[in-house]
Amino acid sequence: MSEDELYCCYVEMASDNYSYPYLRLMPCGSLLLGFDRRRAEVLGHSLHFENGLCEIDFLVEGTSVMLHVLVDQEVDRLWLAFKDSERSELTALLFNRIKLVPGTCVNTE
Repeated sequence: MSEDELYCCYVEMASDNYSYPYLRLMPCGSLLLGFDRRRAEVLGHSLHFENGLCEIDFLVEGTSVMLHVLVDQEVDRLWLAFKDSERSELTALLFNRIKLVPGTCVNTE
């Protein structure tokens, strides 16, 4: 297919997107968060592409809790923090399983 002009143009166009240090169009892994659905429920989430922040809203035993997940733009690092929880003991024991599964990434450097 490397001789097909249309395919070569597509590969060049798609590769251009990966020449920027951030944001990647394809994920470089997955974060799996396990919790007891009898205690907690995911209400929704929002993803802020401009800074890599994901906010996840939970309802834990009747109390709203927000988790911030931040992907570092410079190094291979992930930050998790609960924001303004009224009852910190709920957030401390929310997750009973956490797994970071690395994926394959295109390294442009």
